[in-house]
Amino acid sequence: MGRTEQSDVGLRRREVAPTIVPLIINFGPSYRLFSGAADGHAAIVRSSFVAGLYDTWAAVEGATNSCAMQVNFTPLAAFQLLRMPLNFFVHD
Repeated sequence: MGRTEQSDVGLRRREVAPTIVPLIINFGPSYRLFSGAADGHAAIVRSSFVAGLYDTWAAVEGATNSCAMQVNFTPLAAFQLLRMPLNFFVHD
């Protein structure tokens, strides 16, 4: 799924805990990611990333213009591809 977004102000979106493992391939400015489980809600800045399985909300903050592609994997397919446990928030 490809996505482009344009806005006069930055965008902040709250995401619920996923049942899929998304791979985000970014072609624009980096995203700021916040985990609901993080102390003080410190941001992680990433361009492209894989979001693992977690049990809380997350927030994604983007610039006024963004362009990215998202590939959704089932947990089993993601494990077969990554060969690592999937209980992480964000991985480069």
